Amino acid sequence: MIELKGGPANVKDSDLNKMYSDNTSIDPKGTIAKKVKRTFDFLLQAFPEKTPELERYNVINLYCHRIDTD
Repeated sequence: MIELKGGPANVKDSDLNKMYSDNTSIDPKGTIAKKVKRTFDFLLQAFPEKTPELERYNVINLYCHRIDTD
């Protein structure tokens, strides 16, 4: 959702479900998917073990911070 909106976005379950249903044809090798994967790979390297910093809303903040530093 953050990548599709180009920045912070509402991530309530209903908004995410609508995003999934509206975007069934996103190319898994396309630009958006690559950005998401690169950011998640970065977070996995930064936090290799399960940690409280990776709870739902913290991940969103970390993700947005990573976008700002790209």
